[in-house]
Amino acid sequence: MLALGLSSCLVTASPDFSPPKCTRPQILDHTAIPNPAKLVQFLPAVGGGYSRTYFSADVVSEDTSCEDPSRKDDVLVALLIDLGQPNPGGKPYLHGFEGTPLPGASLADGPRRASVGWTPELSTTALGCHTATLVATHELTKVEEYFYCPKDPNDMSMLTWFVTLCSQTSEPGAPTQWECEYDNCPTAGEQVAGGDAGTVSCLSPSKP
Repeated sequence: MLALGLSSCLVTASPDFSPPKCTRPQILDHTAIPNPAKLVQFLPAVGGGYSRTYFSADVVSEDTSCEDPSRKDDVLVALLIDLGQPNPGGKPYLHGFEGTPLPGASLADGPRRASVGWTPELSTTALGCHTATLVATHELTKVEEYFYCPKDPNDMSMLTWFVTLCSQTSEPGAPTQWECEYDNCPTAGEQVAGGDAGTVSCLSPSKP
């Protein structure tokens, strides 16, 4: 008896060629440098002045535009000093610094590095404790030039470091010594808790 072979095929669902859905930029806090779980000390150099320190972390996002799936939006990054404490100009932070935008990409491309530097100046920033908040978003509020608040609270993430500006106390010719103030720090000493700075003060400056 001859066995007859029957050919067959597997029918699957039609592939989905729709563009990926946009997501908010997500800062990966475990990749952050410096360590956001520790207080960052700024020690002045001999003769005064602070070195530039970079606050950085990996960011992942699907940057396909929510409004136009045919394009990808860049991820905008900024560093806000003392977010929630309005400056004399009415901005909801003491200082703001813009970083280099991250070119639009996909989640499949993996993380990209966001980095913004800060060189404190005692003429505009007091000794003692401050916060440095890294912001990642696809669009900033265009209230005025150099305004670095995210436009959409659902299209952003933030990561905050606690820092303290120290002073040099040693006499000329003596070993270098510094004095650091912790009175107004969230936690006295070296160890502090990092985390999300929240969004209320930047998106709604009139609220506490």
